[in-house]
Amino acid sequence: VAAVRDEHPDAALFVFSDDIDWAREHLDTAGLPAVFLPRGEAVADLALMQLCRGFVLSNSTYSWWAQYLAPAPDKQTWAPDKWYAHTKKTALYQDGWQLIKASPKGLRPQARVEA
Repeated sequence: VAAVRDEHPDAALFVFSDDIDWAREHLDTAGLPAVFLPRGEAVADLALMQLCRGFVLSNSTYSWWAQYLAPAPDKQTWAPDKWYAHTKKTALYQDGWQLIKASPKGLRPQARVEA
């Protein structure tokens, strides 16, 4: 989120998670305003996520599809530099993505954040 703030200091965050209480307690919003959305219907949440122009992904195909389907021509995506817990490579990364150092093994992944 700090990388988003550094590039877009006026961004607002929309946080989608299957554990929104955990996200609210542990996610560092880097001083950006954040809306923690209650878990809704999967299709409706995906439709809302597609409206965003920036995506901070977890290693989740759900968040991957949201950014992929988003029509914004200037969208930006931040993703963990390690998609899988083991050494398997992934073809999910796309040109222009900014990769962020993944959390050490054993720490719970952060919530998905869309900006």
